[in-house]
Amino acid sequence: MGLIAGQLSLPTTQAFSNAEIHFTALANDETGVVQGVSASFVTDSSGGYSQVIAPGLYRVSISYWPETGPMIRRWPLGDVVVTEDPATLNDLLRGE
Repeated sequence: MGLIAGQLSLPTTQAFSNAEIHFTALANDETGVVQGVSASFVTDSSGGYSQVIAPGLYRVSISYWPETGPMIRRWPLGDVVVTEDPATLNDLLRGE
């Protein structure tokens, strides 16, 4: 299992708190994770996140409920490969 941990910030450097990070399995034959199954976790008040994810190929997205209204916004971030090594979301998105 790979530990995915770090802190999300907005371009303004403000913490991206209460954002939900989604990992949707694309190819995970070795670990038995079914393609299309999704897991998610929420950032804390300082934008911090930490979650163990099974190794494999995932599509990552973020959703957010703005304080000003009920509209849920979801941004696709890209496809990433999770390994046994610890990583941040940026590490994964850069292919590191």
